[in-house]
Amino acid sequence: MAKPIHLRSHPFHTCRGRVYAGKMNWYKVGLNDLIVVIFHETIDVSQPVSIYWQFTGKDHENNIYDCNIHGIEQTKDGYRLKISQKDHWYDFVAEMDLVSMSLQMFNPKRETADPWKLNMVWMGTQT
Repeated sequence: MAKPIHLRSHPFHTCRGRVYAGKMNWYKVGLNDLIVVIFHETIDVSQPVSIYWQFTGKDHENNIYDCNIHGIEQTKDGYRLKISQKDHWYDFVAEMDLVSMSLQMFNPKRETADPWKLNMVWMGTQT
């Protein structure tokens, strides 16, 4: 397992706000559905993240998941972020570089689907 890090001197930390978007599949309720991940501030531990999606198989149920980054580890290809919120149904792990991410969702039983590919679609101002 990689050592946890903070990204204060990394390009992730020099930009306020990023938006990633892609398609997700979640068993029979989410098939090729849009998912959007918003990093409101810099990408670092304790910073806020919002994840939005809509399941087509559940009467178009909207899901808004406001959470925080709880851990960051450096990998050989980029970074792994642990994103969760106490009392919420899902946890997420994001493998990312500066322009894309692979996002994986886990339910409380730790069941998961294949990771989804998301691309950065907006980047905020430099700090």
